[in-house]
Amino acid sequence: MIGALAEGNSIRSIERMSGIHRDTIMRLGVRVGEACAGIMDAKMKQLTCKRLEVDEIWGFIGKKQKQASREDRRAGRARLAATSITVRS
Repeated sequence: MIGALAEGNSIRSIERMSGIHRDTIMRLGVRVGEACAGIMDAKMKQLTCKRLEVDEIWGFIGKKQKQASREDRRAGRARLAATSITVRS
């Protein structure tokens, strides 16, 4: 769900694809956004760099994407997200 939101899918399209109610999707989006803001506020302090480049990598673990069921995706058993930050002073 979060991946679909990050890719620009609408709440209603995610609802149709996943079968999860749009209010649940919106609540999850808010929770993830607040958690990300908390991490950024806690970790990104007193930086001397002038530029940060941030990227994410999405992949499926243990199963190929086409083999991961909807239940695997909902339960988070089939994905991994890693973030890379490059600092340039």
